[in-house]
Amino acid sequence: MLHSSTNLEASLHQLNVGRWAIVGIGTLLVILGILAFSATLATTIISIVFLGVILLVAGIIEGVTAFRAGSVGWVVLRLLFAVLTVLAGILLIKRPVAGAVTLTLFMAWYFIFAGIVKAISALVVRPPFTGWEVFSSIITFLLGLLLLVHWPLTGLFAIGIFIAIDLLFFGISLLLGAFTVPTALDAHRETPQATV
Repeated sequence: MLHSSTNLEASLHQLNVGRWAIVGIGTLLVILGILAFSATLATTIISIVFLGVILLVAGIIEGVTAFRAGSVGWVVLRLLFAVLTVLAGILLIKRPVAGAVTLTLFMAWYFIFAGIVKAISALVVRPPFTGWEVFSSIITFLLGLLLLVHWPLTGLFAIGIFIAIDLLFFGISLLLGAFTVPTALDAHRETPQATV
């Protein structure tokens, strides 16, 4: 038992050391979330340009690998897809505001339809916590409606706000998780070890 207790103690020590890295990352994410909240338009534009770069690179990779498709028909289809992906990436890079406004419109309609479908599904299937499912679907529907009613203005800041919220809450969750490690370490050390 002494050997397994030593291994457990070593693992808990590694967790304690690693938690400070998690605290650092969590703190950085919280700071980035606050900065993103203070500059939602810039966050929106930067994220759309980043999406454009991703599409541009993906399109180039798709075009290069298209010739492995085998038949001529598949090569042509994959090349066509590659060209469309590259064009979409270029458009997002050159016109990020128009891209953000368009993407926000798609998000609004997605949230509206997702809210309706989730509500109907919850009422028909009756999963556990049906009330929470319906509540979640109403919130989703209202979010879509809010984006749509104030569109195209929401296109300038909605994506930035969503990113800021995600950064902030992910950072907070990392910090909360990191600060539960000392509690677990202390609880383990205070528990008397059984000897066999």
